[in-house]
Amino acid sequence: MTFKKLRAIQRTFLALLIPALLASEFATAPLRAQVEAPPSLRIVVLSGDAALNSIRRPAPQELVVRVENETQRPLTGVSVTFQAPAQGPTARFRDDSAIAMVTTDLKGEARATLARPNEVQGEFQIKVTASYQGRTASATITETNVMALEPTGGGGIPHGRLILILAAAGGAGIAAALAGKGGGKSSSSNTSSTPTVQPGAITITPGTPVVTGPR
Repeated sequence: MTFKKLRAIQRTFLALLIPALLASEFATAPLRAQVEAPPSLRIVVLSGDAALNSIRRPAPQELVVRVENETQRPLTGVSVTFQAPAQGPTARFRDDSAIAMVTTDLKGEARATLARPNEVQGEFQIKVTASYQGRTASATITETNVMALEPTGGGGIPHGRLILILAAAGGAGIAAALAGKGGGKSSSSNTSSTPTVQPGAITITPGTPVVTGPR
């Protein structure tokens, strides 16, 4: 075999090999891109949604969310922003700002504390945004500002409702006595006309109200 024939065989082999290598490179490129793509994000609201904020008696309200990937695995080190409305019913965070920026912990959780609501009653939404490796996700936390939360005395019946129950059961005189006692600012001219209720004279049982006289 002459030298010229060897050179011709080499050129033919290279002409076939180079296109095959290039085709293989382009075919595997989408697979590498798919493997190296950043994970998708998902925000789960854990605390703070549907909360009521008392305007007269404000108390700190903690907002907690968890950031997960597409397999529901918590993600650490994700930048999370909580943003309250600038006007209307809203609230402010600890630094008296409408925005709080935090980072998720080892559990994938991010926390921010609302310090106080403003004086406008109504419902509002806090926007939550997570950003990680070029991907973003968002969620909303709904809260409502109210003038005051009605105390129930540790789970008992509020004073006004108890009067209505007694009156409906026929104890008009007893209901009037309780109303006079709980009025707070009643005038002294009505004090002498308030009926006296003897201890042990009233029996109240759960369910249908029952009022009995002295035995």
